Amino acid sequence: AIHRRPRVDAVFLRAASAKSSATFKPCHPLSCWNEYLTTRIEQNLILNCTCPISDCPAQPTTAFIRSIISSKEVIAKYEKALLRGYVECCSNLTWCTNPQGCDQILCKEGLCYGEACSKCSWISCF
Repeated sequence: AIHRRPRVDAVFLRAASAKSSATFKPCHPLSCWNEYLTTRIEQNLILNCTCPISDCPAQPTTAFIRSIISSKEVIAKYEKALLRGYVECCSNLTWCTNPQGCDQILCKEGLCYGEACSKCSWISCF
């Protein structure tokens, strides 16, 4: 069964394009969403982010987040968070284990004992 999430992006983007409508007032203006999402990104809590309204399970989509956040630096942090989340969820992927730091993603399946990272040459064992 497919779990369907409410689509907050469609609701709030419609609100942005229909600002003159007296009948539709979003609970959270777009500027509030900008502040809320930026804070969640800065605190590295964006992957499980839901609507700030109590008991609302709606999750903002990538398209919605990109339409709200104008800071390139914040979007870059968001993209890094998405990548980290993807790597952490994939049992076949991991980060290079070089203790001096390396941002290379390694595919465990393709690594044999003693094989080096293609970026920094660090040897990782799995």
